[in-house]
Amino acid sequence: MKERENKFYKISDKVAFGGLTELSEDAINLRVRQISENFRLHTDHHYNDSLKIINIASKKIKIKPKLITKLYYNINLKFLESDKTHKFDTIYNQMGNIVNQLEFIPDDWHLQICCNPSLSDFQSDNFLLFKKKIKIAFNIEKIFIETFPNWENNTKKIIKNKLVDGSVFHYNILEHGVIDKIFFAEKYITISPLGKSRSHEKNLNKKNGLSYSEYINKCKEIIGIKDDIDLYIAYFKYKLLDNNFLYAITSVNSLNNFQNLKIRLEKYTFSNEIYTKIEELHNFFFNTLYREDPYGLKNFWVMLIKNRSRIKHNLLSKYISSYKRDFI
Repeated sequence: MKERENKFYKISDKVAFGGLTELSEDAINLRVRQISENFRLHTDHHYNDSLKIINIASKKIKIKPKLITKLYYNINLKFLESDKTHKFDTIYNQMGNIVNQLEFIPDDWHLQICCNPSLSDFQSDNFLLFKKKIKIAFNIEKIFIETFPNWENNTKKIIKNKLVDGSVFHYNILEHGVIDKIFFAEKYITISPLGKSRSHEKNLNKKNGLSYSEYINKCKEIIGIKDDIDLYIAYFKYKLLDNNFLYAITSVNSLNNFQNLKIRLEKYTFSNEIYTKIEELHNFFFNTLYREDPYGLKNFWVMLIKNRSRIKHNLLSKYISSYKRDFI
């Protein structure tokens, strides 16, 4: 492994904060701090009070935040929201709804296109028109495709053809949301850099017979780190050395947690020896947390449980082109 340089960067450029979906004074104050310190925020218009919180916080300090918003392509949103008016809405209309709720156009707005549009969708004249419209209406230039392991056969074609600016996927020392290396050849954004939840233990595909706790303990032992969060932070800082890595999306639920995380991210330094061990570990224990068809898009039985009206939609959109929603 080549000697790595320690690069200068601002934490606010490398971390975006999501979460905070329930309206409260604490949530507003936390958003005020994040916006005032120039952190990017992650949201969409189905995350309960998320946009309302950002709206209030932004007005309070008269600063428009940087945003990355999740947008759903051709998916029945009925099971995601209490307001049923936006099921199968276009990407452009979803963006309009976000702006209406925020009451401003975000600064440096990044789009996270979700739910596995096809290569042909991105090669269409409609997508070219969409890009022109959002540039004029919202001053947007950056579009990223969200991917999961079971979507890769499609999304890697979109990346290979350079039809978007990069990709978004779950990634940390435990959870690898992509397998193909092509996703790292272009710009990318990661989700859950400090991910640590009980769901990992349930969903992790075992490698060499190691369970979640055994895997984490083995990583700490090999690298020489005692604390779980320190292990995730070391891996996050390892990714910062990659020029194609843009930033990671995480969340905190209090000002105290926000301040503590900033301190750990800013102050902690790791030697090249640690990074070498992390890279060797990464290559040896390549685990992927498969989120099997998370939106009920393909598997019939998942659709039947999670997204029944998708079955009807699939049939109608197959034979009636006007029923299919698009970018605009």
